[in-house]
Amino acid sequence: MSVFSPLIYELIGIAMSVHNELGNQHPEYVYHGAMNVSLSKGNWEFDDEPVLDIVFRGEVIAQYRPDGLVKKGAEIVILEYKARRELKESHANQLIRYLNSYHPSVGEVVKGLLLNFGSERLTWKVPGE
Repeated sequence: MSVFSPLIYELIGIAMSVHNELGNQHPEYVYHGAMNVSLSKGNWEFDDEPVLDIVFRGEVIAQYRPDGLVKKGAEIVILEYKARRELKESHANQLIRYLNSYHPSVGEVVKGLLLNFGSERLTWKVPGE
């Protein structure tokens, strides 16, 4: 069993609450909206669909837009939501691309949290944990 940071546990708890209230039959954008409502009331900084620049030779050539980003103190969690029967490796790889594109300040710790609302029970992955 992995030991996650208190912030990761708190975010999983919020997602469980959303899943318990809405069930598992909705498209991803419904859970995205519910998470936005829930996360906007927390004691952290929350950014819905933040822009992550892809830089090549000093130039921005593209951008990624994960579903959300939560920052509490020096910890940053990039969020990605799915509404699938099961998570696939490609879903985790998508989040890993986002993590590799984020450029933290000195002292910041960046993690990712992949949440799947489409299964009977909420499922999640934290890449690297």
